[in-house]
Amino acid sequence: MTAETVSLAPHQVQPSADVLAYRVSPAAHLADRMVAGSSAAVALKEVPFSQQVGLRAANDDARSAFEGVLGAALPTTVGSRVALPSGGSVVWLSPDEFLVIAPDAAPGEELLFSRLEAALGSLSGQVVELSANRTILELSGESSREVLEKTIQLDLHDSAFPVGHTVQTLLENTGIILSRTEENTWQVIPRASFTVHIAGWLLDGMREYAS
Repeated sequence: MTAETVSLAPHQVQPSADVLAYRVSPAAHLADRMVAGSSAAVALKEVPFSQQVGLRAANDDARSAFEGVLGAALPTTVGSRVALPSGGSVVWLSPDEFLVIAPDAAPGEELLFSRLEAALGSLSGQVVELSANRTILELSGESSREVLEKTIQLDLHDSAFPVGHTVQTLLENTGIILSRTEENTWQVIPRASFTVHIAGWLLDGMREYAS
């Protein structure tokens, strides 16, 4: 693999607060529906505007460069997810491919993408800005697993899918990333263009638990 980076602007920083006020997340127009469809048993909400960066590390030098920025080792096994000291996590997608999910940057703060791109330099790897590519839908509550089990063809019980486990899978024939962040909390991460479909399906699956 040859060195490859994707850049929107050198040393890209988060715009001012005035500009950020105009952002609209993929599920913003569904906020009222998600509140109305939630209950004590299971709740759905969007976690908008996370920083998401795709990484490819072709060798140990690239891995070390990324790890220096992230402050944590990249995950090494299928389904693994590593928490970052500054918040967020990095998840394993393939032996040399990872997705970093981090909190939204503050206005005027240098974006994580820019710092990772600078660290990679001419090393063999790839850094891709993916923040607008996906959103995060958080499903929580004692019945959250039962809702997911209505369509996801995986064993989601504790022994097979513990807290921290993250995989690429299908939900209603649509590709998602599924991560269990707490005992009764799951992150369903679809591509932005499928957000309405995935949120609608989850809300439909939650109807029997409405209070």
